[in-house]
Amino acid sequence: MNGYVIAVVDDDVYIGDMLEELLRREGYDVLRAYSGTEAVLLLEGRRPDLVLLDLMLPGLGGESVLPRLAGIPVIILSARAGIEDKVDLLRGGAADYLTKPFDTRELLARIAVQLRGGTGRRPAMGAAAREFIPGPGGPGGHGGRRSRPPDPNGVQYFKTSDAESQAGCYEIPDAGSVKR
Repeated sequence: MNGYVIAVVDDDVYIGDMLEELLRREGYDVLRAYSGTEAVLLLEGRRPDLVLLDLMLPGLGGESVLPRLAGIPVIILSARAGIEDKVDLLRGGAADYLTKPFDTRELLARIAVQLRGGTGRRPAMGAAAREFIPGPGGPGGHGGRRSRPPDPNGVQYFKTSDAESQAGCYEIPDAGSVKR
């Protein structure tokens, strides 16, 4: 087990079972809910590291559950493929959106991205916003991470590795936007 807990909220038993089996095989602990109301009750007692949320649920729909999950990364899994749905939900708090049917490898990759980005499992670097900045690549580049003093706005700067820099990897934990 890797210590991460993922809640699967989907009324389709076949999809839920498949997701639970996939996630357990990858070492995740899994919580299950089959309706929006059940999800709200379940998540009042347990705080998962991530939620996989269907939208078309009996009772309380996924759109109504999403605002109650503030602070938990939520990946929407839905048959709704419209851009407006995706944009509205991403702006409304979803961390990601994957249209059904989906490839399980893509889902696992998206889960990994969310878990490495916001669970607090990696070493803390302070409460101020951070910006990862690319450094020079190649043999003369600066290896490892270095920081500059925070600017007047409290931003801390960290150098990425050359591989991260070349891949365009940037993240800002605990902040609202990414600076590239």
